[in-house]
Amino acid sequence: MNRTAWGILFALSLAAALAGIFWPRDLQVGFSCTFLRITGAPCPFCGMTRAFLAAGHGAWGEGIRQSPLGALLFPAVILFAVLSGWRWAFSASGASGSVPRVPRWAWIGAAIILAANWAYRLLAGLK
Repeated sequence: MNRTAWGILFALSLAAALAGIFWPRDLQVGFSCTFLRITGAPCPFCGMTRAFLAAGHGAWGEGIRQSPLGALLFPAVILFAVLSGWRWAFSASGASGSVPRVPRWAWIGAAIILAANWAYRLLAGLK
């Protein structure tokens, strides 16, 4: 990837990390889950925003209770901001390269982790 792409990824991940820290936890994000409205059951992504914000405010217990995956996304976003900021700062301005392919096992692993997080929320009765 070129320097511009790394800069954009750095800016987006930094903005997400700062939102996790400074966005008030009790403020509604302004949208509701269509899957939840239709089925009465949470979707695989329900609770992730609340968990991300809880982790960003240091309330790790609440974040993990809401959505373990959502809470773990907060430190992952911070790590990605650091790494992408490093790549942006120290890459040559004209350097470009191909984006590496994500291996199939990584996609399967991500799907399993998401399914496990969803199963946790369903079994815990969280909406």
